Amino acid sequence: MYKVIVIEDDPFLLQNIEIILEAEGFRAFTAECGKKAIKLIEEIIPDVIVSDIMLPDMDGFEILKHVRMNPEVQDLPFLFLTARTDHKDLRQGMSLGADDYLTKPFNAKELVEAINARLELIKLRGKTNLTHENDNLRAPETVFIKGARGIINLDLKDIVCIQALGEYTSVVVSTGKEHTVKKLLKEWEETLPKDSFIRVHRSAIINIRHIIKIEEWFNHSLRIYLKSLSEPVVSSRRYTSRIKELYFI
Repeated sequence: MYKVIVIEDDPFLLQNIEIILEAEGFRAFTAECGKKAIKLIEEIIPDVIVSDIMLPDMDGFEILKHVRMNPEVQDLPFLFLTARTDHKDLRQGMSLGADDYLTKPFNAKELVEAINARLELIKLRGKTNLTHENDNLRAPETVFIKGARGIINLDLKDIVCIQALGEYTSVVVSTGKEHTVKKLLKEWEETLPKDSFIRVHRSAIINIRHIIKIEEWFNHSLRIYLKSLSEPVVSSRRYTSRIKELYFI
């Protein structure tokens, strides 16, 4: 049974969410303020965290920062509940590592689908964690690229998307910043860990850990929404079937 911590200061909404989750087979834990939530997260170690942004003692962004700085829980899916739809607020949450947003009012189906989508990605990562018993070398966790002001060290987990630019590639990281590197996309594909990165187009590789959602699109393609990218990446027909086979269907 998956454990979900819900942080919400509206007692009526909190109770309703708890009832919905319990009815769907989740084990729900609740907190009405940030301090209680942080303590509960560390004690329970849930599978998913769902949090309102506006709370009496601290906002949801502060809770998210605390979670992402704690090694024991930093990779947990974190979903925001919010009545605030300002683009600046959404960008702030995504830059801190939020996985999804649900805008109030929302219905039970939207809530459950959002949670299940994050859990499915976790299962898929485990399913595609390719290891080789005869490999003596671990895949690198960082890469060094030559920037305008010298050598830059990038954590692979922070890379969101890599797109081809002729003989160069554009590397977009979780802060939204782009780095231009003189390296072909094929070279990236050969060196990046297969459990996190997948080719979705002849000109694009994405990090599945930054996927927000996926939609069916025209001509058997997919629109893939990624954190820190304002526009979705569209998979080509050639790669769509491979993506579905490995990850989604």
